[in-house]
Amino acid sequence: MADTVTQLQDQVNQMAMLMFNSIGTLQRDALPAERVNTTNALSDSIPPQIEIQNQQIKKGVTKEQIEEITKQLVECSKVIDMLAEQLPDAEGTPAEQLKRIEELQEEHEKISKELHKELERAKEKLDEVNAEFEQLADEELMLVKDGEGGAKKKKK
Repeated sequence: MADTVTQLQDQVNQMAMLMFNSIGTLQRDALPAERVNTTNALSDSIPPQIEIQNQQIKKGVTKEQIEEITKQLVECSKVIDMLAEQLPDAEGTPAEQLKRIEELQEEHEKISKELHKELERAKEKLDEVNAEFEQLADEELMLVKDGEGGAKKKKK
């Protein structure tokens, strides 16, 4: 199971996906709002679906579709709230938190330097092994060229 922060990030990503899909669906399918009267005010009612002739397709968004979109967004929001409540509270004063961050940064730098040194040593060792391998391969190839077939080793 992922940690709480990862779960929270996943839910935020899910919420973003739901929002983009919902807005895209409404832009694509929703019919224009109707005018109420001579004041040109827009109606709050959802325009009824219309059927496109010769294609047996209905155009428009239904109240059920809007309710389903809303339900999914609310559920996702509730999960985000629940996960956010599970996060631990910040410990100490802001000054203490900054001090702890500085300590962690120093520790990070120290470990990074150690890892860099180890990486350099590993690269040097790899270069040594590759050089030895290359030398052995060259010697073996020389034996094969000389017709000895690799059964005997050439003395240095």
